[in-house]
Amino acid sequence: MVEAEARLSRTQAIILAEKLTAGAPCPVCGSNDHPAPAHGTPEQSGLTEAFRSAQVLARTASEARVRAESELGNFRMRLDEKKRALEEQEIPERTLVELEAEIARLEGDVAGLGEAVDLDAMAEQLAQLKLKLTEAETAEAMG
Repeated sequence: MVEAEARLSRTQAIILAEKLTAGAPCPVCGSNDHPAPAHGTPEQSGLTEAFRSAQVLARTASEARVRAESELGNFRMRLDEKKRALEEQEIPERTLVELEAEIARLEGDVAGLGEAVDLDAMAEQLAQLKLKLTEAETAEAMG
């Protein structure tokens, strides 16, 4: 365990040393002078590769989280729109069962009326009968 921690510390020091810039403050101690930065290749310990792999995974997870949050926001917005549309709907005064019963009653009433008739044809027949009646009354009066 102690050896692994020492390797990790050395690898971290090498990674930090790679980022040092002359005149810029050290990220660890804040000094602008860097008299003895760590040297070597962090890849030797295998930790750098693991670190870089973890960075890629973290970035991928972060991007997935951002996409998921965006989708969640879109779904919430659509849900709110649907809720508003539902609230704007009129609540029926009667239930479906009551309406179906009313339809059945009305269909029974219509069936009780008998066969459908052509009102225009009946009105024409009535007009012709009235005309005949008038002609008959006139003929009788003259006759």
